[in-house]
Amino acid sequence: MKTKKTLLLSILCLCLLILLTSCGKSSIEGRWEPVDKVENCYPDTYIEFFKDGSFEGDGHAGTYTAENGRLHVVSGLRSYTYDYELSGDTLIITYENRDPATYKKQ
Repeated sequence: MKTKKTLLLSILCLCLLILLTSCGKSSIEGRWEPVDKVENCYPDTYIEFFKDGSFEGDGHAGTYTAENGRLHVVSGLRSYTYDYELSGDTLIITYENRDPATYKKQ
């Protein structure tokens, strides 16, 4: 009986640990709209990242990965990699040869 309680307590602690470690992590998933319009910047109306690794914005769609401050997107036959910063509901993407674009999560 004691071993069953110990096992149950261990499983409960593990579940709690998993739950707590996932709290507070920011996620790029969701719909983002630009704070300020940046000239010649894509996308200029919105960008939405989905959990399945796909994205859409301004009538374009493709796939993405976001790791270690690098956002890699593939749309059609083209692929791009950008630096990004994520803080709460603010996403800053530094597009190649352009000023950084700031987006707010909707």
